[in-house]
Amino acid sequence: MAYWIDNKVQILEVVPNAQPRVVFDLSAQAAHEEYAGLAWSSDSTGLVVATNAPSPIAGADAPPEYGALRVVDVSGGPPREIIKVPGRQLNPLLWDRRSRLVAAYSAYSSGIGTYYVIEESGNAQTSDVAPGLITMEASPDAQQILATGFTPDFVRVWPVTAPARATELRSSASERILAARWRPGTTELAVVFSDRLELWQASGGRRVVPLPPLPRSSNVNRTLAFRVDGSAAIVGLPIDGRPEIYTVAVDLANGRSAVLATGGTASLTPVRLSP
Repeated sequence: MAYWIDNKVQILEVVPNAQPRVVFDLSAQAAHEEYAGLAWSSDSTGLVVATNAPSPIAGADAPPEYGALRVVDVSGGPPREIIKVPGRQLNPLLWDRRSRLVAAYSAYSSGIGTYYVIEESGNAQTSDVAPGLITMEASPDAQQILATGFTPDFVRVWPVTAPARATELRSSASERILAARWRPGTTELAVVFSDRLELWQASGGRRVVPLPPLPRSSNVNRTLAFRVDGSAAIVGLPIDGRPEIYTVAVDLANGRSAVLATGGTASLTPVRLSP
């Protein structure tokens, strides 16, 4: 797995007695920049690392001086900067090594922003992002993008290189979508509602996986994570009037479920492990 610590990106093999290995040192690149995110390559052999140069303008909402993306081969070698954009924070989504493309987006507080498809040479195609889209996630095969937004009853999916061909997927009865993510190892979307999880295909196919009876909770966003092989989903939700997070695991093949925890106040943050 990859993580950021002490101005460095480190790789840690998830095996007993493993030691972390530094693959990117920001202080050796540009000491005034700040870390802004990373994404794995489609074959798990590289990373896209995003950095920002702090804004020269005072104010909490001031944009950075620039945002930059660098690609890193985790087997070794120096990072390569592929793009630097003035006044934008770039959020990396994917690096498709077969097509030699990187995708990223730049969002604003209003939800309006820019979607980028960038060749490793630095050539970039940009598209305006529809108002209301605030989060994006690449599919496990690095071929599609999932976008969610302020309006909670739909998600939008498009081919990486063709955002104009987006498909809007809605709940059957305009129900509130509480979480949506790609299911690892598949082209399915896992979509969480108040009483169930549904597996959607962009082509329109859907399968319902019931959730167990849950403690009373507000109709607010759930947190959603997966086993690395995509065989089980892990859903967390706050309980009304109490600080705990109630967390359950659901086998997506047969619908069996188990309570993992009913304590703690932290929400789930999924960590990608290479298959």
